[in-house]
Amino acid sequence: MTVLGIDTSLRSTGFGVLSVEGSRLKAVEMGTIKNAQKVSLSGCLRNIHSTVAALIEKHRPDVLAIESVIYGKNAGTMLVLGEARGAVLVAAADAGGIDALFFKEMHHEIAQLIVGH
Repeated sequence: MTVLGIDTSLRSTGFGVLSVEGSRLKAVEMGTIKNAQKVSLSGCLRNIHSTVAALIEKHRPDVLAIESVIYGKNAGTMLVLGEARGAVLVAAADAGGIDALFFKEMHHEIAQLIVGH
């Protein structure tokens, strides 16, 4: 089974691709989708979507692991995070055949394992 894990952020979305065979995990690829401060919201969302779509096409994951939007003190920040997650989820929906797993909280250790930061 192949898992694509995403730690969503507008300016620095982390990703990791894992191969799972029984109890063995193997890191296949990991990195960050970076968007400079000068890039518009729509430009950032387009970059996140196209990069995730390319990762899905390259690795054909069975599962997408992504953190659910949880409570935050700044409503504007939470809205932008939701929009970035939407770009990821649309890329997965467009590809079809990928189960999405939503985590209420992605603990630091899990995020580090999946996306490397």
